[in-house]
This record gives sequence, C-alpha cells and structure tokens, in this order.
Amino acid sequence: MDIYLRDLCLLSTIFTTLAWSLTIIFSNLKQDVSKKYLLLIMIISFFAITMSYFRFKAFYSLYTALFFLQAFAVLMIVPSIFLYVNTLLNQKPIVIRNHLILPVFFMTLIFILHKIWMTKEEEITYIKEYMMHDSWGDNIKFRVAYFVYLVGKVCYILVSVIYFYKTYLIIKKHQNQRDDFFSTNKNTDITWIPQIGILLFLSILLNVLIHSLGNRIAANQHLLIALSYFIFSVFFWLLGYNGMSQHRLYPVDVDKYEDTKENQATLQSFRLHKKAFLSLIEKRKIHLNPEVNIYDFCLQLNTNRTYLSSMINNEFNMNFRTLINKYRIDEAKNLISQNNIDSLDFIATKCGFQYYTTFARVFKQIEGCSPQEFKKKIYNSSKNNLTKSANSKI
Repeated sequence: MDIYLRDLCLLSTIFTTLAWSLTIIFSNLKQDVSKKYLLLIMIISFFAITMSYFRFKAFYSLYTALFFLQAFAVLMIVPSIFLYVNTLLNQKPIVIRNHLILPVFFMTLIFILHKIWMTKEEEITYIKEYMMHDSWGDNIKFRVAYFVYLVGKVCYILVSVIYFYKTYLIIKKHQNQRDDFFSTNKNTDITWIPQIGILLFLSILLNVLIHSLGNRIAANQHLLIALSYFIFSVFFWLLGYNGMSQHRLYPVDVDKYEDTKENQATLQSFRLHKKAFLSLIEKRKIHLNPEVNIYDFCLQLNTNRTYLSSMINNEFNMNFRTLINKYRIDEAKNLISQNNIDSLDFIATKCGFQYYTTFARVFKQIEGCSPQEFKKKIYNSSKNNLTKSANSKI
C-alpha cells in the first residue's frame, strides 16, 4: 500500500509539471519573459521527477542512459525558481549563464565518468549494484564516480538552501520598496510567492532528510517519499496556477530609468522637476490612471527612477504611493463637493482606485473621516447655506 501511495504522489507531480509545461508552451511566451523561466522550472522538474520514478520502478537501463542529465536537472530546480522570481521582481536583467556553471559542471563531469570512462555494462552495474546500495566498491571507476555523486548531493543541499535564501531576500526587497514604485497593490502584490514558498521549504527539508539517509535506507521510506512528492505536487500546481496570471512588475527596458550618473540630485534640479511633476498631475491627470507607476513619470519627465524617488522624498516628505493617493483623494473631494449625485463607488473608480475598500481606507487615513461622512458634511453645509440664503431674502 505504501509503495502505491509513493507511486501515486510521484505520478501526480509528473502530471502536474507536464500539464503546466504544455500550458505555458501554448501561451504567448514572447509577451512576458518571466513565463520562459516558469517553463524552465516545469520542464526540468518534470524530467528530474520522472527520473526518480524510473529509479524507484527499477528501470535501470533508461535511468542510467539519462543519469548525467539528471545531475543537471536536480541542481537547477531551485536556482530556476530563483531566476523566475528574480525576473518578476528585479528591476535589472539577470545573466542566466552565471547560474548554470555548477549544474553544467556536474553534468559534464558525470558524462565523462559514466559515458567515456566506463563501459555501458560497468555504468549499469555501478548504478544498480553500488550507487543504489551506497557502496564504494573496489573498482577505482566506481569509487571516483560514487565520490562525485556524494559531492553532488552535498552541493544540491547547499544550492537549495542558498537559492531559497536569495529568493527570500528578493521578495523582502520588493515588499520594502513597493510603495516607492507603484500606486496600487493590484498586480504588484506577490504574497502568493512566499506563501507557496513554505511548501518549497518543507520539500527541501524532506529532501535533505531523505538524502542524509542514503539510497539503500531511503528506498524503503515509502511514506516519507510520498509526503515529499505530494508537497512538491501541490507546490508546482500552485506555482503554475498563480504564475500564469502573474506578469513581470517592472518595465522590460527599466535600465534606461535607472541611470544614477545623470540628473545629479541638487536643490535646484529638484524644484524644476517638482514643477514638471505637479504639471503631470494637475494638467495631465496622469495620477488618475489606476495602474500608474513611477516609471510612467520617468518616461514623461525624461529622468531616472532613482533621481525621481529622491525628489519625491525630499520635496514632498512622502513616498510615491502616498503622494499619488493624496492627489487622488483631493480629486475625490472636489468631485464630491461639486456633485452630490454620483455614487462614491463611481467617484473612487474615477479617481484611480480599483477597489472601493482601498479608497475608503486611504480617504480616512488622509482626511480623518470616511467618504460617507465627508459627503454628509458637504451636504449639510450646502443645506445650511441654502437655508441662510432663503432667510436673508425674507
């Protein structure tokens, strides 16, 4: 029964990664580079888990033939997740070749040891009789290959921990600076990533435990293996589901807005750009776009993001989102004062708020009262003025 459960969890993970791989392939990859990294995650995970299935089902000929590729795939799973998150949240492009060095090195080394140094019969004998039973053997080829295998397992654990931590740092950085770049949380809220990251962390812990037991003992821990792959299956399903609807948060050509060598920050330049910044708000009403971000202003002002963030912080003593919301609330107050007919929901949407709840919360933070209370004050004030005017005529 335990073996059937293990196989079911393995097949579930294989099916999940294969299904999402095909879904991503038939989507429009050209529009969002992050989807290419999501596809990379699914493909290499599909291959690595399929190879594990071959091993547990004793398909040694097939497992042996592709073992050197398994080394690459296993060492690349967590780094590929880091690359995906980094592409979503980082403002600068990444160099993928730097992250391929270790997986390619082990893949090449194992290919040389297994495919060139050993004969085909020796390779099958080594994997079936020695590697699977955690035995060094007397054959120098087997001893060297097994040593490389053990080093690879240690590297897998270290790589998983390091890249998991690096992914955490990227998410934390985005959360800390989100208000400086974006006017809304919609499409910029990536809380789903750290949430499913808990599943990835649990999977890594279970894999560390399984690898520390050794192949001979771990092969009989069917429930532990089943639990590990069940968590993996849920993780990949959630990753694919959320990843398909998640787009890259920063412009593809963001580099041209990140040049800190130009537009040196001076009091005079700050005041000049403050005037132009306010013109975009007061005349162009750019802040009423619900998805406006700081890069939209950079494009209009022909300046870089670092400089513009400094100008906003120095001249207005607040971050980008707070400033945009302030002017949106000012616009809402004007509309409420001029027109007592439109609903507050309509006014919230017209002023750039995608959700009324956000509008109400921000309104109260800035004005100290709810939109309904403000509207009631305006109505009562107008009513009193009309009454006074009528009395004066009498």
